[in-house]
Amino acid sequence: MREPIHNRVAQEFLVTFMNCLAQRQTVHDALQSAYRVLKLEKNITYPSAYLVPSLFCHPGAKLFQIPRLDWQQWLRHWSPKRYEAIAVGVGCLFALLPVTQSYLLERRVFVQAAYRDWTNQLPAAKLPPVALVLIDDASTREDDRLTNPSPIDRSYLADLVSKLSEQGAKVVGVDYLLDRQTGKEAQLRQALQQSVNQQQTWFVFGTLYDPFEANRVFTLEQPGIAQPEWALQAYVTMWPERVTLPFPGEDCRQTCPFAYLLALIRTAQQDVDSLPAPQLNSPTDLRTQFIDAIEQTPVASQSLTFLQQAHLGWVSAFTSEVLRLSSWEPIIDFSIPPDRIYQGIAAWRVLEDQTLDLSRLNQQVVIIGAGDYVDAGNVEKGALDLFPVPPAVTYWRNRLPDNNQAAFASRTSKHPYLYQRFYAGAEAHAYMVHHLLHQHLITPIPTIWVMGLAVLLGRGTALLVRRRQDDRGSWRNQQVLAWMCMGTTVAYGVISLQLYVIAGVIFPWLLPSAMFWVHVFPILKRRKSRV
Repeated sequence: MREPIHNRVAQEFLVTFMNCLAQRQTVHDALQSAYRVLKLEKNITYPSAYLVPSLFCHPGAKLFQIPRLDWQQWLRHWSPKRYEAIAVGVGCLFALLPVTQSYLLERRVFVQAAYRDWTNQLPAAKLPPVALVLIDDASTREDDRLTNPSPIDRSYLADLVSKLSEQGAKVVGVDYLLDRQTGKEAQLRQALQQSVNQQQTWFVFGTLYDPFEANRVFTLEQPGIAQPEWALQAYVTMWPERVTLPFPGEDCRQTCPFAYLLALIRTAQQDVDSLPAPQLNSPTDLRTQFIDAIEQTPVASQSLTFLQQAHLGWVSAFTSEVLRLSSWEPIIDFSIPPDRIYQGIAAWRVLEDQTLDLSRLNQQVVIIGAGDYVDAGNVEKGALDLFPVPPAVTYWRNRLPDNNQAAFASRTSKHPYLYQRFYAGAEAHAYMVHHLLHQHLITPIPTIWVMGLAVLLGRGTALLVRRRQDDRGSWRNQQVLAWMCMGTTVAYGVISLQLYVIAGVIFPWLLPSAMFWVHVFPILKRRKSRV
């Protein structure tokens, strides 16, 4: 200003000048615009005031102008600081490591089990769809034939098959690899043939995901245990926390997951009128007859259509088989207690306990599998069919009623304390059968995706706080902002728990929340020092 002026004149000038700068005029053009306003509109109120404002600059200087905010400048605002980039990189590494992924998933499902229990959002208590007959440690002690239970004695299996057939079992899955000769194959074959001939029982044998190994149950073992004209086989290869579904384009005429095939048979028995029955004198392959009958059904039921469409996506198949990572593969929902999934029965009780009620086996899928004994179950390259007990399963085992048959593995069999150590693969198959029969598939949302959203939300919150850091309103209250961020984190956790129950999706919580707080906490700490 060439000379002192009144405050009102300065205010009139400054408002016009700043508005023109905000319109991206140069500082000289903004001065000229403010000059004209004072001269033309305020000349009577403030005479000669337009002569006072002046601009001084070097003749060669570039006139100031507010730069246009392009994508590079916008990206610069959102680019992370060094410590943020390191934290995000470490978080992504944890999210992609299979070990960390499995560990966090188990704890997430454990919290979900507790949430179901606390909110009483459990499936109705009724007859479980699966009868799980486990050859447990007590069973091996009760029968001399199981002194060395690996490989499993075929005559013992024959007795189980005969007993289950007498009680009306219609679908029986054998979760054992029967590819080694023991000298007693004829007894098991005779029991199977008698069950098929008298009860038309559907038998599904477990095998490896290998065409050569798959043929041993039927053809290469002499004498063979079963024939493809009256029995089926399916691969039991699995991840213990994931639901095994057919691969994209996989046709069950050639290969099929064990639990999936059992669920498909049970559903077809209820919904397909022209379903063929297993017959010893059948001239054609039973699997082909079965799949053809399903595909030729005029109007498939909703449950049958669901199973026909329940295949892995191409992305899930690629990441699981090639990268050994899990993306969209449905998980086994251990948040549901075992007594709603299967009726647990120790094998020795099937053969010896005359008071055991097996009258409703015709309404269930029966799975014969290995329990918790030394050298248990299917052996694939030295790996036993036993896994660490998932935390959610431990949660339910500690809360099941003392006399509940589903808790036999820890309470009603003869050696209770041996059952807390491992989790049998047959139990995982029982969960899978339940989920497929009830159309209950829990889809995990990839952790990387949710972490990306959390990073954007945290960064956006930090930028918003910085822009308002000189305000005198509620944003200046550091405690209010901290409580808002904590409330958002807790609300996200509760909403994700409920979405798991009602929508069948599982959102990760720990890593995304950590990424959000990595960006927000420094702002809260800085504001605390300013208050």
